[in-house]
Amino acid sequence: MTLIFGDAATDDSSSALAGKEHGKHQVLEIENGDTGYGDVYEIEDDAKGGNDVLIAGDGTSSTVLFGDAQILLDNARGGNDVLIGGDGSGRDVLHGDAVAMSGHTKGGNDILMGGDGSGVNDLYGDAQFMSGFAQGGNDTLIGGDGTGINRLRGDGLVMKDNTQGGNDTLISGAGKDRMWGDAGTMEDNATGGADTFVFLSGSGAFDEIMDFRQEDDDRIDVSGYGFDEISDMTISDNGVDTTIDFGGGNVVALRGFGDSTLLTDDDFIFA
Repeated sequence: MTLIFGDAATDDSSSALAGKEHGKHQVLEIENGDTGYGDVYEIEDDAKGGNDVLIAGDGTSSTVLFGDAQILLDNARGGNDVLIGGDGSGRDVLHGDAVAMSGHTKGGNDILMGGDGSGVNDLYGDAQFMSGFAQGGNDTLIGGDGTGINRLRGDGLVMKDNTQGGNDTLISGAGKDRMWGDAGTMEDNATGGADTFVFLSGSGAFDEIMDFRQEDDDRIDVSGYGFDEISDMTISDNGVDTTIDFGGGNVVALRGFGDSTLLTDDDFIFA
């Protein structure tokens, strides 16, 4: 595996942006199996990442992309990046900003697109681990249209302390989609953003929203199906989860949302 940096030499894991430095704007093509960083390994102080485009190659191996760096510290800011996964049977892991964000860091407003094929797309709008007073950006995550698995996390894997999630948009692909508007685990005083879950015509039969929260003003966009009101869908629950059936074998489950009668037109975006 080779480490590719937009603003440093290949394999330079000591590279950093510090002070008030800004990363350059780069377009990087990362070969299948390698790891690509839009800027450097670490961004600290008041430095900011560039607005980069990273494109993963097709293949069978795991490719990892970071819009900015491995680590964001202090008051660092992520750039507004575009990350595109490769097609194939491998696993692509896309981070809009970094693996870890701490301090008073803030993620950029990133666009992450999963690749098509039979593999796995793991998309993190900001970082896997967010702590301190880190803030997520307002990101757009798009699942791949192959037969594989899309795991879309609007902000991260774990949010703790006083972290704040962004207002993210998660768009279902044709494969099996598991979607978190904020993070898989939220601890301490971590709070989520107002997220939008988008389902287009033909979105599939095995989709799941893992953290739909009315108190966060989360919404489900079904305009792609041409629906005008909640009665256009078949909605039911088993006391633990709620199921929304769009018709034609296209279904999404709201995990942990056990009372379907609480849903109203205000929870949806219609055509």
